[in-house]
Amino acid sequence: MKFTRASYMFRLITAVVLLLAVIALPACGPGRTHEKHVNAADDRWRAVRSGMFLQMAQQRFDTGDLDEAEGQLVEALTVDPKNPELFILSGRIALERGQLERSYNRFSQAIELGPDRARAYYYRGLVEQRWMKYQAAFGSYEKALELEPDKVTYLMAMSEMLVSTDKSDDALELLKSKTVYFDQNAAIRIAIGRLLAMKGEIEESIPYFKEGAMLNPDDMQAQEELAAAYMRAGEFELASERLKLLLLDPEMSGRSDIASSLAECYMKMGQLDKARTAYRDLLRKDPDLADGWIKLGQVLWILKDLSGANEAANRAIASAPQRFEGYLLSGMVWQKRNSVHRALSMFDKAAKLAPEVAMPMILRGLTLEQAGRREAAAAAYTEALRREPEDARIQQLLSSVNASQ
Repeated sequence: MKFTRASYMFRLITAVVLLLAVIALPACGPGRTHEKHVNAADDRWRAVRSGMFLQMAQQRFDTGDLDEAEGQLVEALTVDPKNPELFILSGRIALERGQLERSYNRFSQAIELGPDRARAYYYRGLVEQRWMKYQAAFGSYEKALELEPDKVTYLMAMSEMLVSTDKSDDALELLKSKTVYFDQNAAIRIAIGRLLAMKGEIEESIPYFKEGAMLNPDDMQAQEELAAAYMRAGEFELASERLKLLLLDPEMSGRSDIASSLAECYMKMGQLDKARTAYRDLLRKDPDLADGWIKLGQVLWILKDLSGANEAANRAIASAPQRFEGYLLSGMVWQKRNSVHRALSMFDKAAKLAPEVAMPMILRGLTLEQAGRREAAAAAYTEALRREPEDARIQQLLSSVNASQ
């Protein structure tokens, strides 16, 4: 409810009336003294006034007016210095300003005054997390969850701290143990899916991503997570269906990475015409996307469109001259056109830009071998094998060219 001057006066008058009524009570009574009545009434009055200041300070904080919020809190703390809620909000203001030491002290004071305030532990954990004191932060989050077991935020913060301390298995166990208690929470399922994916257990992660997406069908992030999981698992048809739905969403329709993923799905499924169209649509919107030109060039190469592939290679080189893939693709085109000198030049540039990748040297070797330069081809294969010693294909190529000399 919006705080107005009229409501302020009403609250103030009500408080005064209550105070006068309390003071007017008989001074004597069974087990109570006049002084106790007065002190109790004074405490109530202080609580009412500090509560009013707190409400106004919270409103200022919510609108981003930190200075005004802090001014209201100063007034409130003067009236009621034992109200833990005042210290929590004061700590949040300091945290917002990056004053970590001050905010930590404020949250600690709040805990001393109100050890049952879960938010004080949670916010103190945020400060400890920023200080990279992950174990301490975990303890603060754990206490917050103990006080408010229904707060998923606290549980997620605990699992994050476990991951930060290289205890991913413990984080996974913790989250799984809460899936029944939080049976309608999508975030927990998605977090479990992510942890499983981190461990390389892609197939096991999909049911959790799927359940998370089902629990919150309007959450496009959950849908995106599921699509990515399908792609990692090689389920490109299922992934493409999710990606197409994402691109229908007004907030996601402009995402070039989603459009690129959909085009890749078409490519992986062998739907090359759709892939070509998808990449071209993508590049019309973002013509400087080097990865899009590289992928389009690969599709056009497979479709035997050498002119289109070469144009895509040149656009990739112009967009990202530090990447080797554009030069590699261009070399492949020139090799197909029997232009040995140009092909070798492009393969050499690719090899220089990717000193640990064997493919440029393999293609250089094949080009030299086809040109009858077997000794030079053997040298190229030897370098390729140095880059990838376990590649049986390179070993076979080197053995074959050596035998033919």
